[in-house]
Amino acid sequence: MERFISFNTEPLVSVVISIYNGSAHLNRCLQSVINQTYQNLEIVCIDDASTDNTPKMLKQWQKKYPPIIRCLTNTQNIGLTKSLNKGIEITKGQYIARLDADDWWEPNKLSKQISWLTNHPDHGLLGSCYTNHYSNHKRNVFVPLSNREIKKHIFKQNPFGHSCVIVKKTLLDKSSKYDEKIRYGQDRDLWFRLLPLTQMANLEDVLCHRTIQSNTNKRQQVIQQIATTTKYLKKYQAPVKYYLYLIQPISLLLVPNRLRILFRKYGYLFTN
Repeated sequence: MERFISFNTEPLVSVVISIYNGSAHLNRCLQSVINQTYQNLEIVCIDDASTDNTPKMLKQWQKKYPPIIRCLTNTQNIGLTKSLNKGIEITKGQYIARLDADDWWEPNKLSKQISWLTNHPDHGLLGSCYTNHYSNHKRNVFVPLSNREIKKHIFKQNPFGHSCVIVKKTLLDKSSKYDEKIRYGQDRDLWFRLLPLTQMANLEDVLCHRTIQSNTNKRQQVIQQIATTTKYLKKYQAPVKYYLYLIQPISLLLVPNRLRILFRKYGYLFTN
C-alpha cells in the first residue's frame, strides 16, 4: 500500500542516498523508504553526475513527493564519500539514516530503530541484521548486537551494514562526518571514530536488503581495510592479540577471486 509522508515540523529522520548511474534499482530503493511505517522523515538524494536515466527518475520522484524528496546534483562525479557529506550538510533531521541506491528496507525498519533509540538515549548509532543478495543466491548476515560485542568485533570485521545504520546527526558534527580522503570503507572508518563518543548497537531483526555486485576494486578495498584497521589498532592501543585480525584481509589479497566468491557463498568469509 502506498504511503504519503507528511510533517508539520522538521523531520526527525533524514534518509541520505547517493546515486551514481543507479536507475536499475532506484525505484525499488525509494519505494522502500516511502513505504516505511515511520513517516516523520525526509529523503535527501545526491545525484553524483549520473549518465543514465537517474536524473529523470529523481525529477519524477521529487515531483510526486514534494517536499519529502530533496535532490542535489553534482556537476561532476566526486565519489560516494564527498557526496554523502554534501547530503548530510543539508539534512534537517536529528537522525541520519543511510541507504545505498541498490539496497532496500523492510517497511518497519525505521519504526523499530526509532522506538529502540527512544528507549536507549545513551546509544547514538544503531544498525540491524541484513540479507546480502548475490546474483544467484542470498544470505542472511547476523551481526554483533551489543556495544561490548561491537567494540570487540570492529577490529576483525565491519560490525554494521552501511545501509542498515541510523545515527544521531550531532555525532557526525563532532566526528567531522566521513573522511573524504577515504574512497573505500569510509563507513567503517567513521564507526571507529565514533567509538569513544557513543554507545552502539544492532537490532537482531533482518531489516535491510543489500545488493552485492561483482567488484573490480576488491583489492583496493582490502588494502584500505588493512590500513584503517591498523590505524585504529594503534590509536586505541588495542591488545596485541587483535593484530591477528589482520591475517584474514592480508590472506584475501593472496586468494584468487573465484575462490573468494565460493567462500563468501558458503559463509566462510564475512565481508561487507
